[in-house]
Amino acid sequence: KIRMIKSSSFCVNIFFYVFIMIIFMVYVTQSIDVSTLNNKVLLGYQGWFDTKNDGASMNWKHWSNDKYVTSPPSANNAAFDLFPDLTEYDQNELEDTGMIYNNGNKVKLYSAQHLSVVDLHFKWLRDYNLDGVFLQRFVGELTTTTTLNARNVVLKNVQQSAEKYGRSYCIMYDVSGANDATLIQTIQDDWWHLSHVINITDGPSYQHHNNKPVVAIWGLGFNNNPGNYSTSYNIVNWIQINGGYVVGGVPFNWRDSNGDSKPNFQGVYEKMDCVSPWSVGRYNSIDQYQSLLNSVQKPDVQLTSSRGQSYAPVIWPGFSWYNLNGGVFNEIPRQGGSFYNSQGSGSLSLDPDWLYVAMFDEVNESTAIFKAANSTSNIPDQGNFLYLGYNNEQDIPTDHYLQLTESITNKFHSRS
Repeated sequence: KIRMIKSSSFCVNIFFYVFIMIIFMVYVTQSIDVSTLNNKVLLGYQGWFDTKNDGASMNWKHWSNDKYVTSPPSANNAAFDLFPDLTEYDQNELEDTGMIYNNGNKVKLYSAQHLSVVDLHFKWLRDYNLDGVFLQRFVGELTTTTTLNARNVVLKNVQQSAEKYGRSYCIMYDVSGANDATLIQTIQDDWWHLSHVINITDGPSYQHHNNKPVVAIWGLGFNNNPGNYSTSYNIVNWIQINGGYVVGGVPFNWRDSNGDSKPNFQGVYEKMDCVSPWSVGRYNSIDQYQSLLNSVQKPDVQLTSSRGQSYAPVIWPGFSWYNLNGGVFNEIPRQGGSFYNSQGSGSLSLDPDWLYVAMFDEVNESTAIFKAANSTSNIPDQGNFLYLGYNNEQDIPTDHYLQLTESITNKFHSRS
């Protein structure tokens, strides 16, 4: 009888253990539906931060200003304002900078060349129930071997991490700073290689919509960006002919083709399968946002809906690029998250197909929503750097904006 009780207890324990393991494996491997953009919240992912000894030969690209890129970032040459929370990164892969914390310890930074870094970022995406990313691929970096190789390493890291954690990803070409004369050929060559030679679009985590792989082009039609009307139209048309679903990162005033848009570009915008107007910096307060929501974004949605075109608004948490180009420090404050939340609620009121968040890891312009420093003890003791809760906003956890993005994402998911 005692043996029977012990045997029964043992079986219960085994079944309980197996049950827990099944639940854990489902949690680890649960994947989002990559067949549609509908009701998703997707984030821009730069993945462009390099360190001196990461093997990419890019030095301190994007951590240090270009003029001093061979030198570690310091109070005098840093290219970013928002300081990341570095506690969960593999400390053996972080590299020393020219700065120290107020406790005397050296400040170290990460490189996206390391798989462990991108893996951690995608683990956060999974942990906070976030759908996936648009991996930024700057066209101007695709024409030299060193930068192309470096960006391909990041692409491989993103692909592997997205598959591991069941998140989606897709390519977003950024035409800013690209060579006008080679713009269309560079995009065509690269996209053909990615989609038809190494076939990343056939992978289990590549984002699709309407049975087509999604590819975004950011920057066509912006004043001072490369690409005249003919070139821009032909880029969109070529990708569509070759089976792609084109998302356009377009100017905020795309509908009237004025303001931040080149004139008479409406035909290019209409050609795109989806438009996602860039709103970063176009308003600096909740009141101003609400005004533009009514005067600009609602008419945008009416137009796109009338012609069967998809629409994805852009939301962002705040803005500062003092170290990058001498702009006003903390130019557009985060207001403890209320500025970001107001945009999330406003976007939901538009009932758009999906939502774009700028950005996951953009610390240069301080729009990142990933884990960031939240006290003066977690930022360098020299220079000017932002942390969550700056200006005595409130006591904010390092993952505050991941939590807010999760809440916004859950609301979008609940519409399906």
